[in-house]
Amino acid sequence: MTIPGTPQLSSPLNKTQGIFDSVALSWFPTEFADSYRIQLSSDSLFTHVSLDSTLSTATSVSVHNLTPSQKYFWHVCAINDSGKSSFTSAREFSTAKALLNYPASLVPQNNSMKVSIDVTFKWLQTVNAGSYELQLTNSPNICDLVLDTVIVNDTSFIKQGLEYSKVYYWHIRSLPKENSTFAAGKFSEWNSFTTIGSPPTAPILSSPTDEGKNISISAVLRWKSSAYADKYEVRISTDNNFTQIIIDTADITNTQLKINNLLPSTTYYWSVIAFNQNGNSGWSGTRKFTTAGRNDKLTQIDGEIGEFELFQNYPNPFNANTVIRFGLPAECNVKIIISDILGKYKNVIHDLKLDTGIYEIQLNELSLASGVYFYTIVAEVIDQTMGQRGYMQTKKMIMIK
Repeated sequence: MTIPGTPQLSSPLNKTQGIFDSVALSWFPTEFADSYRIQLSSDSLFTHVSLDSTLSTATSVSVHNLTPSQKYFWHVCAINDSGKSSFTSAREFSTAKALLNYPASLVPQNNSMKVSIDVTFKWLQTVNAGSYELQLTNSPNICDLVLDTVIVNDTSFIKQGLEYSKVYYWHIRSLPKENSTFAAGKFSEWNSFTTIGSPPTAPILSSPTDEGKNISISAVLRWKSSAYADKYEVRISTDNNFTQIIIDTADITNTQLKINNLLPSTTYYWSVIAFNQNGNSGWSGTRKFTTAGRNDKLTQIDGEIGEFELFQNYPNPFNANTVIRFGLPAECNVKIIISDILGKYKNVIHDLKLDTGIYEIQLNELSLASGVYFYTIVAEVIDQTMGQRGYMQTKKMIMIK
């Protein structure tokens, strides 16, 4: 029987690098061969053989648990009953560095809810790791990275300014120290978390206007609705630093607050903050207003009005005292004129700078004779860019002594 020829090696190719802990060594079959002998060694002279096996007819063998960062040599010969061939020329391959383990993720935990938009990531330290690569994305299935950063010598990282009410995914891997015998590890599994919902936006103050004068001691404070707001808190002070707060009212569910019994001829400062289950907006800007003098008979009434209106005085007829009510849809300079049936002025109330709202003014001791009189309101809109210019209306009243 003819001795078989020397086999021809197939794979891996000579000097292949980066093989992990397992490899399949294969060769082409040789005529007349009944079996094959394969040797694997860590040196080219095969003085330290880690594998020496004879295989019947098989032309490949799988080798496991290879040492990381190691160079290996292998060769094969063919065998039959007549003898054996010479060994093939040795081929070599090199295994890759051992992969670092991935860090254990701590926070945010998977499926966490109501996470701050300034989120802190934390993980456990990995042995032999010099740094860590953290990736944050909107979706683990597409390339939509929000963050890809390397953290050196630390096991935490803060990412600020994420979006509200949004789902994010994050994972992390270990990176080796310089000149390490280890290679970068695989990324951990994706962890997801959902950020907290949006807090409300800061309120915008409406009325009284900033630096308003002659404001009623029973003033109505108004502000515009804040997005996402559930309730509001109003603070009023006699100084702009709010060190002397005289009113602090919370849990307001609408956008106005009636304040009674303010001091006359006094300057007040006020601001508003909005709340919902996710937090607060921060305080609005600060406005100030000054109340009317002690003899002022002007009172602001709860409610809003969309157009100018002059109401009938009450009581009517009256004896000595009566009340005139009027409504302003915009900030105005207001004058009220009392005249007789001949058009002669009997009383003029002016220099009223008033915000939008409904007001009452008390007329006391008019010193009028019995008879028919007329009261007229003249309102001049201060900001005419709103499309409103002015208003004047007259109504009749009767005085009986």
